[in-house]
Amino acid sequence: MAAPDDKILQLIQKRFPLNCQATDNAEKTFVSLKSWLSAFAENINSKFQPSNKRYRVKFYDTGNNMCELQLGEDTLWFHLHPNLFRITPTNPAYRFSYLCDDEYRSQCAIINIYNFLSDSLAEKRNDDYGILIARIFINHENHFMVEGKRQIGMLYNDITQDIIDADKMSNLLEQIIVFCIEHDLFAQPFDQVPAMSYREISSGSFGSNISGSKQLGFRLSAEDDTKG
Repeated sequence: MAAPDDKILQLIQKRFPLNCQATDNAEKTFVSLKSWLSAFAENINSKFQPSNKRYRVKFYDTGNNMCELQLGEDTLWFHLHPNLFRITPTNPAYRFSYLCDDEYRSQCAIINIYNFLSDSLAEKRNDDYGILIARIFINHENHFMVEGKRQIGMLYNDITQDIIDADKMSNLLEQIIVFCIEHDLFAQPFDQVPAMSYREISSGSFGSNISGSKQLGFRLSAEDDTKG
């Protein structure tokens, strides 16, 4: 068997260990994230017991790369993507020499955080959408940055300086939870509410086509474009 091409071998020897390190960093972070969320739910429940179970706070560990935090009528869904992605060169993070000096630092694992209506998940309403409210990029040096809605995206956006640790993770999760609780679901304008089919009524899926997604007045994308 012919010897591997030197360039291919060099690429494998350089990149594969760095890929493994970025993945390991993200997996450890996700384990810590789950632990924090579980402790948070337990702490809240020791201080607050709602009379209606719709307004409970509960943590669900739903898999190695997934978990959920129910916050009453909202549920935060956390997902560690199994693949690595590069931060695109058009991202503002490239204003820092940290990424320009070594482009491989932009190769990151990503944790996505979506805001769903709790009923969408409990009732398996497949056509309902969750809103991406934050994503966390983690590289092989354990540097990280966060993209997110409103104040979330302002917390940790300097991948040069920000190294993920327990305090930063706690602060980030607290801000995400506050954002989720403070922003409500707005009713659609009357003329935009669609018709209802008999199949939906008879199957018990009433309302599944009435934009049951967690949106901020159904203007989330437009508002973020103007408000940041």
